[in-house]
Amino acid sequence: MEENNINSPYLLQKIKETIWKNRDYINDLIRLERMIQKGPQGFAGGQIYFLLRKKYPVEFLELLKEVSPHRYEAALADQQKSVIDKANYKEKITAAEKQQAEREKEAYANWIALGGKP
Repeated sequence: MEENNINSPYLLQKIKETIWKNRDYINDLIRLERMIQKGPQGFAGGQIYFLLRKKYPVEFLELLKEVSPHRYEAALADQQKSVIDKANYKEKITAAEKQQAEREKEAYANWIALGGKP
């Protein structure tokens, strides 16, 4: 482990549940908590923070809830907005695909009407 002074109840519980072979998981969570508290340092730190947030979304929210409850609420709102945006995007894509299929069907019918080979 990277640090001995772990105060987070969530991290302490995760340590109790995790075997030694998976200590990299705990190190990632420690790194994530430190970045939540102090912010990522530099460009590479920002990339690592982004990757860790995406790799451990549940753990990120739990750590955020402990460290910064107001940011936790904002993150939940962003997550809900993202889910809604993805659903809307999928609906738009499905509608566009249906329109494309209709156009293709019409073009094929026109092709056949003009004597084209199927």
